[in-house]
Amino acid sequence: MTPTFQSYLDEKKKIKRLNAIRLYFYFLLLAVFFYFLFSVSYMASPVIVLFNYLAVCTSIFGILQYKMYEIPRLLLEVQTKGKEANFFLLSETERLQILSALSDSLNLERKDMALLAHDPEEIIQHFQLHLRKPWYKIGLYGFYLYAFAISSGIFYLVYEYCQTGFDRY
Repeated sequence: MTPTFQSYLDEKKKIKRLNAIRLYFYFLLLAVFFYFLFSVSYMASPVIVLFNYLAVCTSIFGILQYKMYEIPRLLLEVQTKGKEANFFLLSETERLQILSALSDSLNLERKDMALLAHDPEEIIQHFQLHLRKPWYKIGLYGFYLYAFAISSGIFYLVYEYCQTGFDRY
């Protein structure tokens, strides 16, 4: 197994870990939201609205995260570097494995994968890489906004708890 293919597999593991963390956090927010929602003395609080916003931010970041890693970075290099991309340093079976997995996940037709594995122009056309927005950069900016929203929301919740102990009558 080449180091480049190992980086592809590491990227796949990273995606699974990020999805798991995001889902755990989302369900944690949901549980706390339901606790506040069904506690009778706490129905008119801005904290419930804050939890709604945090849940929406988590969902939006999940969409951005999906778009960031929709196409592996090995294939995104093909658009800029052409034949010199790290993708073409992989063995034939590794290239075919990546291309077929991506075609399946994008619901694309599996046309002649052997031809596709050797020609950068065919890869760019088949996966329409030339039409893709720079989702990786957009996702990084989205992550910074998400981290800011989450940290300021948590700061507000801690401040509110220290001031009132979440008691509203």
